[in-house]
Amino acid sequence: YDDDEIDLLDLLIVLAKRKKLIFGMTFIFGILSIAYVLLVPPIYRASTRILPPMAGKQSTAMSMLSQAGVPGFAAEALGIKTPGDLVVGIATSRTVQNKLIDQFDLMSYFETEHMDFTREALSNATSANTDAKSGIVSIAFEDRDPEFAAQVANAYVDELQGLLQTLAVSEASQQRLFLEGQVREVQLDLLRSENELAEYQKK
Repeated sequence: YDDDEIDLLDLLIVLAKRKKLIFGMTFIFGILSIAYVLLVPPIYRASTRILPPMAGKQSTAMSMLSQAGVPGFAAEALGIKTPGDLVVGIATSRTVQNKLIDQFDLMSYFETEHMDFTREALSNATSANTDAKSGIVSIAFEDRDPEFAAQVANAYVDELQGLLQTLAVSEASQQRLFLEGQVREVQLDLLRSENELAEYQKK
């Protein structure tokens, strides 16, 4: 017990001797923190949401990937199983990135000299993820200019909607051709049956 009192007393004595240093360090760190907040510009985050085609879920995603020329084994290797995964994959693809880079002249904006560096800067400022329950895809872009951040985030949605619409139209066209082929086969079978019946009645 006496030892504890002595140790505590020694500690108080040391703190009293170093109080100027402690207060000085605290003051300096406080000033640096305030300066950082005032000097470093804030980063604004613009977020948008898009609802991918949900019918058929996995089959829809695989069908749309097939329309895009991506084989099934490659889609599985990339972890694409749902339409939401597909949308995230498209949003982070080089195709969409290149269109945004051209649209906003991001090489000049990010002050990069090569497309690869520009795509990397765009990727670092962009996040895309899918809500597991609702399937809604959230796409966000961060920048020091809030208006520019909103423009890029909305451009992501515009590009995605255009690509998804193209894929959906292509898929619908293939479905229409398939149905037309099925109808044609049924008509041929019916005509063949009618001919066989006519031949049988003649006998």
